[in-house]
Amino acid sequence: MKVLTCLFLFLLTTQAVQAQDQNQSIATATADIHNDPITGTPEEDEIDWANFENELENLPKEAWSFQQNKAGNLLYIDFEVLGSKMERMTLQSTQNEVILMADNHLFDLPINTIYELNLEKLPIGTYLVELYTITGDIIQKEIVVQ
Repeated sequence: MKVLTCLFLFLLTTQAVQAQDQNQSIATATADIHNDPITGTPEEDEIDWANFENELENLPKEAWSFQQNKAGNLLYIDFEVLGSKMERMTLQSTQNEVILMADNHLFDLPINTIYELNLEKLPIGTYLVELYTITGDIIQKEIVVQ
């Protein structure tokens, strides 16, 4: 019984340490996210956290709502900046209008959610993200996967 208790405590501690490491790497990864507000492409420099409030005030809200990481393989969608609770989302190819992904359970998420969309397995091309709000509005954003 002591062996099982020790094993359980060891596994619990290991999980806690891994969770902390993962949270730290997520925080580090999100610190590098900053797209050019005009072109929407990732810039090489990091966010200037000292002037973050001023930078945010000078940009339109839409510039911060859809962000790609530097590698271009992750898309972050800030529901709070978009200003509405979301109901569902689709991702479709603009070339042949085939829906590649649909998430019909966004209504379960709080309004202050930052949704992470993995673009890693998508072929190079242009795609359309459509977000359907709970009020029936449709928010569309064209993204480029390189």
